[in-house]
Amino acid sequence: MRNVPPQLPCPSPPEVLTGRRVAALAADLRAGRAGAPDAFWAEAAARGTPLVEEIPGDPGHRAVTFLWRGAAEDVLVMANKLTDPGLLGASLMERLDGTDVWHRTYRIRSGWRGSYRLAPRAPGTAGRPLGGEAARRRDAMLAAGSPAPRAAIERWCLGLTQAVADPLNPRTLNGHSVAELPDAPPQRWLTPGPHRSDPGHRTARPERRTIGGRTVWRLRPDRRPEGTLVLLDGECWLDDLPVLLGNLTEAGAVPPLTALLVEAGPPPARIRDLTCDDAFVAFLADGLPSGDHPPVRTVVAGQSLGGLTALYAAHRRPDRFGAAIAQSGSFWWPNESPGPDPGGLGDRGGAGGEWLTAELAAAGRVPARAYVEVGTYEWALLDPTRRLRDALCAGGCELTYREYEGGHDHACWRGSLADGLIAVFS
Repeated sequence: MRNVPPQLPCPSPPEVLTGRRVAALAADLRAGRAGAPDAFWAEAAARGTPLVEEIPGDPGHRAVTFLWRGAAEDVLVMANKLTDPGLLGASLMERLDGTDVWHRTYRIRSGWRGSYRLAPRAPGTAGRPLGGEAARRRDAMLAAGSPAPRAAIERWCLGLTQAVADPLNPRTLNGHSVAELPDAPPQRWLTPGPHRSDPGHRTARPERRTIGGRTVWRLRPDRRPEGTLVLLDGECWLDDLPVLLGNLTEAGAVPPLTALLVEAGPPPARIRDLTCDDAFVAFLADGLPSGDHPPVRTVVAGQSLGGLTALYAAHRRPDRFGAAIAQSGSFWWPNESPGPDPGGLGDRGGAGGEWLTAELAAAGRVPARAYVEVGTYEWALLDPTRRLRDALCAGGCELTYREYEGGHDHACWRGSLADGLIAVFS
């Protein structure tokens, strides 16, 4: 499946530890302190989870303990790019004997931020055949060449369909829990400014429109716009972008921008549009209103496949887009693993992996300006992104490049989009 990311095993999985608080609970149990589990859960509820503890002599990391309470066959930690179906044993929690305490502790770099869910399997359900969405996901991973054992893939895919947010973590985003360690980059542009937190102030909301048969939301600044932002997968940004752009504009960090948020279609259409498709690029460049802003004041941005297409659009249509923001762009595309291609590659069907990087080198020109970032935990994407970075630099692109401590994760992208906008409009 050439449109599914390469199914590579994690080369450096996080080290599994025993957290100090869990170790203390185990010691209390051995000493016969019957009320210890209840005291432990009361403390966990008060502190919030996951539990984050310092590691003596290792200030660059933290011990991060994920917890689950209750009866279960097993419990899977599904943390974005932190856990891996190929190493299922490291993702499964342990249970303290005689208690309802399930736990798993990892040694994680102190700048990490990420989203996660927990997937308990109900007692007595082990061994049941998969069906529905779980079976579809399993078949897709197998067709894409996953090296993980089939049983591990099945447990992972079952977890994807049954996982829930952490009940002891109040921070959630799109149904996932969010955790961040002390050195994670601040996301200050997402905090409403003084005037925006005033009850009498109404943050502007994007206006829904239909352009060329597609849904596009337009967000206008409260003053005359001086530039245009085209943002892919726009439905994911309807809440955050008004606050983010309002704060950036008020601080003078970027000029007032009109934002055009382009909705993604259903999965097959999204895959077609966001894999370097010239018809979709033509829609972005010619079908959307320009606001009479020159290319130097017009930016296209996206994440994942959207990041791939944002950079491709700036490459193909420099007359329209003077810069691109690519957050965790899918620069591995297409996956060279054999298998069916239900998304359809069209005339890209014979393309090799990392097609856009090769295209930039062959064309002898690159976008004028770009912001590119990737998570250090994105093991299948990190090296392709570094090779793309080198191609951009060799071509003379004015590039801002960043690697952050996290995964393929909107919990990270929602804050660093501001960094990208500041970089390309500076």
